[in-house]
Amino acid sequence: MKEESVQLIDQFQTHYSNSQFPVDCRDFSTALNDLISRVKTKEGNNDAAFTMEIKNSPFSNFALDFGATNVTITFNKCSSNYLSIENQNGNVCFLDCLFSEYIQVNKSHGSVVFAGGSTSVFRVKSKNYLRIEKVKFQNLELSFSSGSISGIDIIDCNFDLAFTHSDKSGVVLNNSTFENCKINKIYLNADFEFGYRVEFIKCNFQILNSDYETIYRKFKKDFSNHRNENLFNFFGSLELMCHHDELSKNKKDFNFILSSMYQWLNNFGEAPYRPFKHLAWFSLPAFTFSLGFNCNIVMAFHDWFLFLLGPFRLLAKDASFHVNNILYVAPFSILSSIFWFFLILGIRKKFKIEK
Repeated sequence: MKEESVQLIDQFQTHYSNSQFPVDCRDFSTALNDLISRVKTKEGNNDAAFTMEIKNSPFSNFALDFGATNVTITFNKCSSNYLSIENQNGNVCFLDCLFSEYIQVNKSHGSVVFAGGSTSVFRVKSKNYLRIEKVKFQNLELSFSSGSISGIDIIDCNFDLAFTHSDKSGVVLNNSTFENCKINKIYLNADFEFGYRVEFIKCNFQILNSDYETIYRKFKKDFSNHRNENLFNFFGSLELMCHHDELSKNKKDFNFILSSMYQWLNNFGEAPYRPFKHLAWFSLPAFTFSLGFNCNIVMAFHDWFLFLLGPFRLLAKDASFHVNNILYVAPFSILSSIFWFFLILGIRKKFKIEK
C-alpha cells in the first residue's frame, strides 16, 4: 500500500480513537466512506484492501453500514448504548466492547465477530457470518421475521434463547454452531425448524422441567429429519428428563420407579460411562459377600471376577468359571449384566456415525 494511503488510514484511526466525547456514528460513517473512496483513488484499485483499529471511544447512535468488502475494522474497548448492523459488506470485529441496551445484526454480507464485552440483548436476523465468543449477555433473540437465519457461531456464552415470531412458513435455522454454551431458558414463539449443519457441542440446558418436554421433543424431531443422530439422542435424553419431572408428581407410580432407575443407570443416555462406575463400586460388595460365604479369599476373587465379566463369562471355556453359590452370585451376575448392557448401549449411541 502506498505511503499516502497509510497516512490517511493512520490519521483516521488517531482521530476517532481515545475520544473523550461520544462519537456520532453518522459522522463516523460519512468519514469512513470518504476514506475508503480516497484510498481506492490513491491506490488506483477499487479492490484495495486495508485494516484499521478504533480504540477506547464511546459512540452514540451506533448504526454501522459500510459497503467495502475488502475493509476490516476492529473496534477495541469501545462503547455505546446500542449497536445496529444493516447491509454491511466489510468485515468488522468488536473486542471487549460494551453496549448497554442491545446489539442487532439485521444483515451482513461480511463477517461480524464479537469477542468479550457485554450487552443486554442480542438480536439476529437473516443470513450472516456472525461469531460471538465469551460475550456477556442475557438474551439471544433469533428473529425469523425476514426469513431463514444462518451463519451463527456462539461460543462460551450464557444466555436465554428466544425464537421470535414469523409470519412465514418453512423458515429454518441453518449452518450454525453453539459450543460450550449455558442455555438457561428457551422461548419458542416462532414456527421454525432446525435445518442442515446445526450443532450443539457441549452445551448445558438448565431447564429440565415438564414444561420443556414438548420443546425438546420438537428439537429431537427436527434433528431426526436431518439424520443428525447425535443431537436426536441428546434432545431425546432431555425430553426424558423433563418427562421424569412430570412423573415425579406421583412418586408411587411404577413408571416413575422405572424412570428413576434409568436416570440412576446412565442419566437417560447422557452419562454413557456411568454404568462402568457402578460396576466398579458394586464389585466391592460382590467380593465381600463371596468372602463371607466361602471364607476363602481365592474363591472370593474368583466370584469377584465373575461379577466383572457379567454376561461375557459365558464366553469363557475354562471349566473353573463355574458358579460356587447361586444365592449371591446370581443376583450380582444379573446386576453386572444390566450394567454392561447400558454401558454398551450408551457407547453405541455416543459414537454412532451419522449417515
